[in-house]
Amino acid sequence: MKLKNFTLDHEQKNPLKKYPTQIKSLFESEDETKNELKHSQEKLANFQELLYAQNEWAVLIVLQGMDTAGKDSLIEHVMKSVNPQGCDVTSFKRPTHLELNHDFLWRVHAHLPERRKIGVFNRSYYEDIIVPLVHPEVLKSSQLPKQILNSKKLLSDRCHDIVNFEKYLARQGIIVIKIFLHLSKNEQKNRLLRRLEIPEKNWKFDPNDMTERSFWSEYQRAYNFCLQKTSHEKAPWYVIPADDKNTARLIASQLIVSRMKELNLAFPKTSAENQKQLKQYEKILKRK
Repeated sequence: MKLKNFTLDHEQKNPLKKYPTQIKSLFESEDETKNELKHSQEKLANFQELLYAQNEWAVLIVLQGMDTAGKDSLIEHVMKSVNPQGCDVTSFKRPTHLELNHDFLWRVHAHLPERRKIGVFNRSYYEDIIVPLVHPEVLKSSQLPKQILNSKKLLSDRCHDIVNFEKYLARQGIIVIKIFLHLSKNEQKNRLLRRLEIPEKNWKFDPNDMTERSFWSEYQRAYNFCLQKTSHEKAPWYVIPADDKNTARLIASQLIVSRMKELNLAFPKTSAENQKQLKQYEKILKRK
């Protein structure tokens, strides 16, 4: 799989227009797609074990997308074989009063993955750009000084701050993999209808999704603005077609595996002295 096919072209003004929400299936049958996903799950589990053992790098996966884009199910399927001890998932909701009394990146720091771990952000600090672009009124509760709050550069500055933040993380050994699940408006409609029509899916339906759907165009403009300004060499955005969930999961899993492969992970080497000591322990155990 060529990453460049999904890497956002940040030089284009409205980059999302360049990327389809659905592509031809990568395999002839759904079973083949699922089998390939299983292979990717196994590779990811192997890399996660190496990551944990080496204890040098950390991996942060950032997932963004419209409501019903498949973020939850992607985490479930892609991370299926990963040891739970080596993976943490965080979902960022509306900021609390405590969080609003700090800078907008403050709440992120405590959830960054420690060395040897994979962290997944289901939505992220990018919400602090996307949501205000669609609903500017939310900034009224931000506790910011008026001269900053009223600045026309506020959200552009936040984009700049995020890029610097991600470059800082890269310098600390935290690789950031940013995935945007690119969903069509028609497929969102179909998924919302399934939540209404199938009793077992009723619990998933949130009336607020209907409200936010009416702002579809505004969200597309917001994502175009945000992704274009925050895709950079250390943490590019990857735009994955999300209308077909199996294809999206497969591409995401292969993408994560490919990025982790770049780290040249390996089990720590045991010194000659330690190897001698281990042989002694082995002899003792065999005698008992």
